[in-house]
Amino acid sequence: VADDYLCEDGLPVIGLRWWGSYWDSDGWYPYSNSAYWGDPAVVPPGTVTGFIITFYSNVPAGSGIPPWSHPGDLLYQQELPLDQVWVKETKYGVINRPGGITETVFQYDASLPIPFYQEIGNIYWLSIVAIDQDAQPIQWGWHEAETLWGDNAVQRGFHIIGWDMLPNKDMAFEIKVIPAPTTLILLFSGLIGIVGLRSKELVLRFII
Repeated sequence: VADDYLCEDGLPVIGLRWWGSYWDSDGWYPYSNSAYWGDPAVVPPGTVTGFIITFYSNVPAGSGIPPWSHPGDLLYQQELPLDQVWVKETKYGVINRPGGITETVFQYDASLPIPFYQEIGNIYWLSIVAIDQDAQPIQWGWHEAETLWGDNAVQRGFHIIGWDMLPNKDMAFEIKVIPAPTTLILLFSGLIGIVGLRSKELVLRFII
């Protein structure tokens, strides 16, 4: 899955935040008979070992195939293992679904080992792909955002050729950048911090 965003000030991206859930298989893993989204456990099941973070350029609607807007050239890609310092996975909350199913939502905070240098005014596409330890079908879902910004999210993989549009879908994530020097002065701090330029609110849906 990939989603678009607008770079508002051209600062380097040094981190990300996003949310996701696991698919339960009658209470055990690795999901040989997956039936529903739901994981009442407080801790993650350990089936995802990391994430692949990718930034793409933008292909505007009507200027390529497929006709809707979608990712273009690959600009940046990093694999972030969960067993190192790059990604922190923590419990965010729970969703009570029909039928008494409890879905645990996890929050992911990632630092990029190499910044992604973006240009002000450009639209980029972000893709977050889970890595499975046993090369099994990925049973992890990236949560959607409440509101739609820009164009619809897209997906590819499995038996999908190219980028398939996800109507009325937008993904939940935050972009974290190195703040401008003036920001540091206003904060009376000589330390480099991080700020979120774009945030999408978490809702009760998911995309594999």
